[in-house]
Amino acid sequence: RKHSTTGRLNMKAILTIIFLLGVTLALDQCAREHDSYCFDESCGVELYEDDVGVPCECTEDNIGAKFSSCVGNSRQLFYYWKPPATCLNGTLPQPVDGIPCNLKCSPGEYLDVSNTPQCASCPAGTSSYGWGHVWDEWTDWPAQFTTKCAIGDPTKTCNGWTLDGETINSGDNHENHYMQSSLTLNIKLVMSGWFSYSYMVSAEDRYDGLYIVIDDLIYSFISNTAGAFRTANYSLSAGTHTISWQYYKDRSMSRGLDKVIIDWIQIMGTTWGFAKCEECPLGHYQNHTGSSTCIPCDAGTYAPTVGLGQCLLCESGKTSYPGAASCFLQQQCSDLNAAYYTYDYTPCSGGQRTKTYRWIEPISCLNPNSSALPATTLEACELQACRPGEYITDANVCEYCPSGSSSHGGLVQNCSVCIWGYAASNRTLYLDSWKNWPQEPSASFTTGCTGTSCYSGWRLASQYIDSGLGHGQDAMPWVEMALTGYNDGRLYLEYTLMCEAGNEAVLSMDGIVLRTFQCAGDCQGTDRKNLTLPLRSFDTSETHTWRLRFTYIKSTSTVSTCDRFVIHNVTAVGLVDLGGSPDCFKCRNGTSTTTFGQDHCAACPAGTSSLPDGDICLPCEDGYFADQAGMSCLACGSQTFPNEGRTMCDLNCSHIAFVTAATNETRIYDLTMIGQYNQTIDIHRNGTVISFDVLGSICEWHPQCTDASGNPLDSYLCYETEFGWRNMGKVMDITELVNSTGLVLNYSEGLQFPFGFRGGLKCTSQLTLRCDPSVDVEGPMLDPGFNASTIDATCHIELLMRSRFACLKCTEDDLDVHVTDCKDGQQTRFYAFRRLCSGGMTLPEPEVVECSPEVTVKSNTVIILIVVIIIFFLGVVGGFGFLVFRNRQLYEKYTQLANRDVPMEEDLQSGAVRLETE
Repeated sequence: RKHSTTGRLNMKAILTIIFLLGVTLALDQCAREHDSYCFDESCGVELYEDDVGVPCECTEDNIGAKFSSCVGNSRQLFYYWKPPATCLNGTLPQPVDGIPCNLKCSPGEYLDVSNTPQCASCPAGTSSYGWGHVWDEWTDWPAQFTTKCAIGDPTKTCNGWTLDGETINSGDNHENHYMQSSLTLNIKLVMSGWFSYSYMVSAEDRYDGLYIVIDDLIYSFISNTAGAFRTANYSLSAGTHTISWQYYKDRSMSRGLDKVIIDWIQIMGTTWGFAKCEECPLGHYQNHTGSSTCIPCDAGTYAPTVGLGQCLLCESGKTSYPGAASCFLQQQCSDLNAAYYTYDYTPCSGGQRTKTYRWIEPISCLNPNSSALPATTLEACELQACRPGEYITDANVCEYCPSGSSSHGGLVQNCSVCIWGYAASNRTLYLDSWKNWPQEPSASFTTGCTGTSCYSGWRLASQYIDSGLGHGQDAMPWVEMALTGYNDGRLYLEYTLMCEAGNEAVLSMDGIVLRTFQCAGDCQGTDRKNLTLPLRSFDTSETHTWRLRFTYIKSTSTVSTCDRFVIHNVTAVGLVDLGGSPDCFKCRNGTSTTTFGQDHCAACPAGTSSLPDGDICLPCEDGYFADQAGMSCLACGSQTFPNEGRTMCDLNCSHIAFVTAATNETRIYDLTMIGQYNQTIDIHRNGTVISFDVLGSICEWHPQCTDASGNPLDSYLCYETEFGWRNMGKVMDITELVNSTGLVLNYSEGLQFPFGFRGGLKCTSQLTLRCDPSVDVEGPMLDPGFNASTIDATCHIELLMRSRFACLKCTEDDLDVHVTDCKDGQQTRFYAFRRLCSGGMTLPEPEVVECSPEVTVKSNTVIILIVVIIIFFLGVVGGFGFLVFRNRQLYEKYTQLANRDVPMEEDLQSGAVRLETE
């Protein structure tokens, strides 16, 4: 049933049934079940009534307004009862005709229909988004939103998105893995517009994260925002759309808050204007007219009701977080807890200086003036030696060495100028006095806090900086350092974790999480730790700006002084025009200087590199290349050779030869055809899809392998990540499989990780191509025995494929010649390859040749004749041997008789001799 425009829906019958059941209705406690309904024309779904709640008296809040389609040059504004339309005693206003179709109210305005329809400014205490809608208060789910969660383990359940008043988040799924928590918005636009939202992702970097899906198409994946809120914008056409925020977790590990947090969502294009402005919500105010937004109350103030033009001050002894609707009791200041105060020194005068204590701003404790700070003291000045990179001036003050010079510190009064081949490249900036935030071109600091219960950003405490005190649960105070320097710089920090277990801090560089610090309950700050980070970039620019952000993530609900991340000092090495150099450093390979007094070594052009003394750049030697400026020459892999400019390695794709030294046999492969396919292979692993573009990169660097800015990666093999294509190797080494059954292509010198546990590691990959004539012209295919689990999706790939083009190249030595029988003076000669091969030469066409029948003997006749001759020969030899053996016996007997002394006659008579008669 669609909703009635009367707003009554047979309420007498409903009330009669309730009365008979003995239910007493209290109109001031009425329940309106509206969570599953859409309240305005931005709905992307039909409006239906499923349940009727206990009715209330009708108010303006129960009335919705929407515009009709244009008829001629005007449209109508009509009113309706917001579902479930169960309020009592209400009357809808009359429709308003004649509203110009081109009348579109701007943000901060509403459509005034009291007289002639026109746009008017919103009064104080209210706001309007003009022709769109914003959700920034999350106490109930708007009807346009739905949430669900799916998990791979059928024995477990996971949590969908949850409301948190000021924000929404993807739910508590810290113990769950291989799951997806989804938030879906159905929306309808009456005109072309856009949607934007403010979000933060705190998750396992590169593995868990947020997918944005619009109308069933994936638009982006965000893995980690390093504790910072970001804003995303997407264009939308007029009509109905489905937008989904999907938090995905892989099969293992949970990091950070392990969730997505959304602050606000804005949709523009949902209406031509609003009939009235929205009252400022709790915790917000607006003291001007014509405003599109309301302002959160400052800390220490609150807004307990809607529609306020000014926030109220918290009463004595209480305070509040920004955007609060109420206040809470504040901790008392104490001179026994040094977390609230610090000290400063005056300049030395007459060998002495004054030590004065003060409260750390902003003061997060109550009544600081009622608690006495430690007394001011007078101390003797100690003679301080200058640090490396500094020298003593005539005024006995340490200053940094000028550009192009260096010192070892101590009591030196002059700095040494660097000679050629050396540079004062490691200029060192010391930050150990924190009275103001550094704001230099090469080193600037900013601070803030993310979350609904922040008290402030980080604090300056003279001897240190810290994440502040007084924060509530889920507050994330952060400090960001923007450092500009040359490659191969370093950063040293001394820090202390003074916080309860359950809280943590996160360090990110350029948006990538480098390290997570777990709190262990050290509240005294006795365990100081040191951290060293390389400042390294692999782009072609001479300098780079690194953005390092420390974010303290408070997960516990208790408010105490054991609740902060402390940084005592920072030492940055290699900044541009800032600090002093402790030494003149020898230029590394690939860079050089040609004059005295240089503060950095210049990069050698691509195709060249410097000698060990770094004073001149020379072309790479034969067999080596340098594809980028400022790098050492790399050796080309086997079967490849440098081009003329020594900027890359070429490959003769049609003639890949291997020679057996013992037999001088040459085997040739031709990969020309396989390099023309240029297809992407998707490997499904652990619920994710890894895309490899492998085939077009056989014979040369693949043009599709580019970084996020579209610059070539100089890579044979790459795969796609949320940060762009990752270089998996720019040097190719080709070897042959056993028994000449294919080739192995090993790629090296891929992406080098500049930091983290993989610091210095360069990505590698391997592509094995097996000879398989059955794989036809569609192109190579994955080997059936390939195991996707062997893929390390971070820095190593091994692929196994089959192709007929991975067989040996066909040559004349591979040909066998066959002929048919001679008939009518002709016979056919045809050819075949005696082994598996592909490419190279093609089989010659069969040919007909003349033959002579009289000299043509069938092959089986020849074989029979040969066998007969052999048998005859063996018979003759055997017979001759038998006769020789027989006659030899007779000869021996004859000799015996001839040599006897008795006459033969006597012997014969006596029978001594018996003659053989046969």
